[in-house]
Amino acid sequence: MIDADLRRPMVAKRLGISGSVGVTDIVRGGVRLEEVVQGTSVNGLFAITAGELPPNPAEFLGFDAVGRLVEELKNHFDVVVVDSAPILPVTDSVVAAQWCDGVIIVAKAGKTRIPDLERAVDQLAGGHAAVFGSVLNGAKKMSKSSYAYYGSD
Repeated sequence: MIDADLRRPMVAKRLGISGSVGVTDIVRGGVRLEEVVQGTSVNGLFAITAGELPPNPAEFLGFDAVGRLVEELKNHFDVVVVDSAPILPVTDSVVAAQWCDGVIIVAKAGKTRIPDLERAVDQLAGGHAAVFGSVLNGAKKMSKSSYAYYGSD
């Protein structure tokens, strides 16, 4: 997992790993890949945190060195997931998507509006990103009785 949210990175915090060095340090040439890839408490999951935040995240994510980093990681890992900033407020995710095979849009139940999802898909399409699908998080679990009408006569 790569934390490419260079505005409000959360991967280090969520995974309980060090966020002192990461993507920005590799791209700037300050460290080697082996120095920033960290194991996590999740079996088989490795992560690279964001590193020192740049003043211009969207421009930074457009550097060819970011693409080379993603390609190098594809050679070492079965799957590479790139976490990035929200699509609508900033262009960072659309820029980062150029280095990815596809995008999964994450929406929050009760918060994300359909027109906003449509705008997000349009922005990604404008950047020639393939949308693989979406994830809805924050949805309340339905009780077993909510499905009772399917079996009722």
